Amino acid sequence: MATRLGGWMLAGAWVLLAVGLTGAKQPGDTTLASEGTATLQPRPTALRMEVELRAYGSTVKLALERLGARRERAVETLEKLGVEKGRIVLGPPEVVQVAPLDFSPGGSRVAGRPRGFFAVPPEGMTMATKARGRAVQGVRRAETRLVAEPRRPENRLFSASRKVTADWPLAEPDLERLLVVAHQLREKIEAADVAGVGQAQDLSALERELLDRARQQQADPNLPAPLPMAALDGPIGPSFLYVARITPQQRSKLQSEAFAVAKTRAASLAEVAGARLGRLYDLTSQFEVAAPGDEYEVSDYDYAYEPPAGRLASLAVSAGEETSGRTVGSLRFSVLVTATFRLE
Repeated sequence: MATRLGGWMLAGAWVLLAVGLTGAKQPGDTTLASEGTATLQPRPTALRMEVELRAYGSTVKLALERLGARRERAVETLEKLGVEKGRIVLGPPEVVQVAPLDFSPGGSRVAGRPRGFFAVPPEGMTMATKARGRAVQGVRRAETRLVAEPRRPENRLFSASRKVTADWPLAEPDLERLLVVAHQLREKIEAADVAGVGQAQDLSALERELLDRARQQQADPNLPAPLPMAALDGPIGPSFLYVARITPQQRSKLQSEAFAVAKTRAASLAEVAGARLGRLYDLTSQFEVAAPGDEYEVSDYDYAYEPPAGRLASLAVSAGEETSGRTVGSLRFSVLVTATFRLE
């Protein structure tokens, strides 16, 4: 009897809960979401250059000291090219060890000559032969193994790098004249060799030998590549982007246009459903910019692209204050508005 009573009470509770949920919905709770987009193709306002400085040293301290000398030379060169100090951005320094290279022993260690990657012992390892097992008719089997050599501190080499970005304003009112000025400016920057690509690295004989060995091992198709190629390639010359600044007035105008499109679409859809558009319930906005060459599309939610010559990212882009591209025609800035309305 108690079990049956408990079951009826539980069923009654479910009925009351269902009625309460059904009755909680009031007129106007139904909503309709719509999107609208507005796009601007702005004129470039600046030419941006990025280079990657690189120096090597047998210690981290020495590599950073040499990198510091290259940084001072790069900044001095940029100032001579007419760049204001506030338009020069220095990225954080990065250091990686490039010699000796570490290789994971993926080959088989068996009696006789090593197989797989280790037909020839890699740098930092040597062949060791030792008699193993019981003697058979007075002869013991010889086994050859790869043994790591002790690494001496003077046989290490480090790579220190740093990215430098600079902007030159482009104020020409005529677009064709602007392109001519930008091209002339690029030629001057390339001739100035800001990154020091043509400048010889100040290396000792041992450091140069270690760097050459590391490059040979990195290029060997039979060995894994433990380092990015840029760590051994030396400085990277300039890459360029056209940059267009987006003013707050331009962003506000695009948002208004995008909202008008979203509202018109929502009203049309509501009419099809036999309803009327009510009050605004929710409103969100986001911007989208075209990456260099329009190869990718980036937005304020996901800003990540990699130009071939190096990453030219900017905090101003992530804040919706600029857009950039490798060509003038690829400059684009869009606003996407999502508007949600109540239905009556």
